[in-house]
Amino acid sequence: MTLAASIISCLIVFLAGELTPPIVSGNELNQIYPEDVEEMDITWQLAMFAFRASNFTTRTSRNLWAK
Repeated sequence: MTLAASIISCLIVFLAGELTPPIVSGNELNQIYPEDVEEMDITWQLAMFAFRASNFTTRTSRNLWAK
């Protein structure tokens, strides 16, 4: 199944009201390492910083990082 077909399938299920949240067991949660969570958090924070900087540049028409 291609990505587009998968997205369309999820959208159809969501619109039909048949989308249920995934069931996660305790064993699966215990397999998540704290180091991985910390790395994902740092990556997310960097992505959000880049997003906000881009929005600032677009909104104000000033690029403080071009120097």
